[in-house]
Amino acid sequence: MLEGLWDVDDVAVYLKRSRRWVRGEIAAGRIPCVRLRRAPRFDPATVRDWVLVGCPPVATFNEWQRIAGKKLTRVPGKNTIPATSAA
Repeated sequence: MLEGLWDVDDVAVYLKRSRRWVRGEIAAGRIPCVRLRRAPRFDPATVRDWVLVGCPPVATFNEWQRIAGKKLTRVPGKNTIPATSAA
């Protein structure tokens, strides 16, 4: 089933936070979003994945998505992104 993009209200409801909190996280660059004109929009699958890995800062989350091929799973008892080995 194809799901449309979420707006700030949808994300606030999903995260059980206020619209003000969501907007603050957007301004701080701590929540993954895209902008359509000036309005922030959210891919629901990306927001769910972001929550599953413990809501890391966006730059860290984007790097983890790239490494994992966006196949994110939650490990019971751990909400952190696994450390990657430096080559």
